[in-house]
Amino acid sequence: SCVGWMAGVRPRVWKGGASCWRCKGLGSGTGRKHAACAARRKAQPRDEENGGGVSTNNLSEVVIVGAGIAGLACARELQRCDVPFDLIEAQCSVGGRVQTDDVDGFHLDRGFQIFLTSYPEAQRLLDYEDLNLMPFYAGAKVRLRGEFHRVADPLRHPIDGLASLGNPIGTVLDKARVGAYRFQALLKDRDAILQSRDEESIGAYLVRLGFSDGMIETFFRPFFGGIFFDRGLGTSSRLFEFVMKMLASGANCIPASGIGAIPKQLAKPLPDGSIHLSTKAVEVVAHH
Repeated sequence: SCVGWMAGVRPRVWKGGASCWRCKGLGSGTGRKHAACAARRKAQPRDEENGGGVSTNNLSEVVIVGAGIAGLACARELQRCDVPFDLIEAQCSVGGRVQTDDVDGFHLDRGFQIFLTSYPEAQRLLDYEDLNLMPFYAGAKVRLRGEFHRVADPLRHPIDGLASLGNPIGTVLDKARVGAYRFQALLKDRDAILQSRDEESIGAYLVRLGFSDGMIETFFRPFFGGIFFDRGLGTSSRLFEFVMKMLASGANCIPASGIGAIPKQLAKPLPDGSIHLSTKAVEVVAHH
């Protein structure tokens, strides 16, 4: 979120310890601080009169709280408009929930991560070629009763789509409905989807579309529950329509060096000294 210094309101920030798992000794079995985090902490300005917190007197009139994807995109927009800002982040790295840890030569994304190339803001802000995107197969493998079953995008993989008609993931009619909906999603206008006043939960929307309980439980709930962090499928049906359009119109992929490459690329062109890591916003206080 972006906090302005209007009416003398300022956030009180605190220069605390980093929260990365390496600094906490998780996984590595040691309590030594991550070298990169220690270097960042040392470089940050401190206000010793306020107990070691970062001085708000040196901050810009615009402060962005949180260096996740939204915070970084906000910073890029302010930079484009020549508006000075400071971006504060409690963790020792940018990205928020979009993180990759490099361990023994392996890139380990934190949690379920996927990138859709058709996101309009991503197309505007990111250099896809530099990210070296690795595409996934347009479909999924669903494990049911001890076996994996393939569910394929019927337009991109028509032969696999036909072959999946007999598997136990939903009914044949369910799969026909998925194919029809996928085609309709491709034709829908993106802005019309987001501005529509017709809205209900994803769960209710899928029932109204005629999908069986089996299809919802074995495919839609685990898949979209992972995307929206909502296994109850209570998220807005408009977001479901939007993501289905993005899946239909672009590729689902991951950067070669992990999903963390995206926030790193967003942060790279920001002005030196504008990002304050390991810095927590404690409260917003009024200064008269």
